[in-house]
Amino acid sequence: MSKTNIVIGEKVSLIPFKHKGKIGEVKFIGEIDGKNTGNWVGIELEEPNGDCDGDFNDNVIFECKPGCGLFLRPTQVRSLTNDVSIFLIITYCRCLKSCAKMRVLLVAWIT
Repeated sequence: MSKTNIVIGEKVSLIPFKHKGKIGEVKFIGEIDGKNTGNWVGIELEEPNGDCDGDFNDNVIFECKPGCGLFLRPTQVRSLTNDVSIFLIITYCRCLKSCAKMRVLLVAWIT
């Protein structure tokens, strides 16, 4: 499921095949003059696998390391914030295998 209400500073995973699984940080959200209408997400990738430096048509949209910038649609990124929370909860539940009371309390707290 992709999250479309992402925020600047959020860590995201990329969905499109070419960039699938790459990780980055959201640096910009909004429309860009000269680019197709609608919102774009400017992402700074962790590694230089991008196709820009945060610029479009010689206009700086956001700042990032050389070759680490990328523009995608909001539906093409997935928040890692929720994934990390779910992973921590699952790991915590596995650690509580021997204590049924704690598991019940944890499930009740989650729901």
